[in-house]
Amino acid sequence: MGRNQDLRKKIAGCRRVIEVHQKKISGELLKQDPSDTLIDRWQREIETQERRAALLTRRLKREW
Repeated sequence: MGRNQDLRKKIAGCRRVIEVHQKKISGELLKQDPSDTLIDRWQREIETQERRAALLTRRLKREW
């Protein structure tokens, strides 16, 4: 597998994690007593994955 393909797979994985955590946050907010601890944890994970995806995208753009 080429380097670009590997980077694209990693970026797609980051996006899937972001999507899953956003759904978890939405579901938690619908509860009568949402857990702020869980929501904070998922938001931090989303931020981490967004930074990682941005870094991987920059690496991908350097490759021609």
